[in-house]
Amino acid sequence: ETETKKENHRFKMFIVDYHDSGYARFSKCSLMLSSLLGKENIYYATRKTTNGRAIKYSASEKKDETERIGRQGRLIDFKKDYMRHTENHPRALKYGVRSDIVHEINNAKQLILFESNATNNLATDDITLLPRPNDVAHFWNEGADEQNGSFRSEINRVINGLSKNNSLAIQTSILGSRGPFGRNNANFVYVAKMLRMKIVVVCQRDFWEGHYRLMEALASGAMVMTDPMHPLPAYLEDEESLVVYHSMAELKDKIMYYLSHTKDRLKIARLGYEIVMEYHQSAAYMERLIFGNWSTLDGL
Repeated sequence: ETETKKENHRFKMFIVDYHDSGYARFSKCSLMLSSLLGKENIYYATRKTTNGRAIKYSASEKKDETERIGRQGRLIDFKKDYMRHTENHPRALKYGVRSDIVHEINNAKQLILFESNATNNLATDDITLLPRPNDVAHFWNEGADEQNGSFRSEINRVINGLSKNNSLAIQTSILGSRGPFGRNNANFVYVAKMLRMKIVVVCQRDFWEGHYRLMEALASGAMVMTDPMHPLPAYLEDEESLVVYHSMAELKDKIMYYLSHTKDRLKIARLGYEIVMEYHQSAAYMERLIFGNWSTLDGL
């Protein structure tokens, strides 16, 4: 029996959870696994790190744009709620950079360079220095999802209003497909448009955190603005590699600031791109999961 137990302890079990609402059976699953393998060999990585997020906007309701964005929820107490059957601190696991998106980004980049060389003799390996004639994008159709997407629709209204007052070149509609098809098929038109934008704004759903759009935007070389995340994906920091906005007024102010401060914008865009390409593709994710630090939420 002792030898069998020692043999079992050679195995590590990683439970990887990408569900919007978290893995409901984690406690039962981890209890069964820990009895077989030992608590020290159970590892849990999850997208869900908060409870109680509830953000709701109405097109007809008058708003104070200086107010902070809705209810962000609270961080889950993982030590209290999740560590009864594992000795390893659960890890935040955000969506990474999709390889098919990277492939289309490279295709779009080559096309842009080819077109630009014909007129500007441009040649660069720095994706942030591609010609970006458009100012701001938020890829969403207002009213596309009344149940979970009112926040995104409000972002559209804010950017559209900002554009009217400042003559900005914007994109506030979806390119490509939403849902499972969009998540499993990279759209060249969508990707190519991101490479033409100076700033890409993303925001999460009304009731949960996390989406592919953040990493897609960062991988495009645009400067990315996001609503708060708890925590931000590993190695990304506000005002260093992306920009976090906490209210609609702050979103507008920061858009205008970074459009007029090119050096600052490019510095943030470049570091954001470098971080996601080095640390947020599949191979790096697997390496951090298997060999990384399991004593903290962010694994750093």
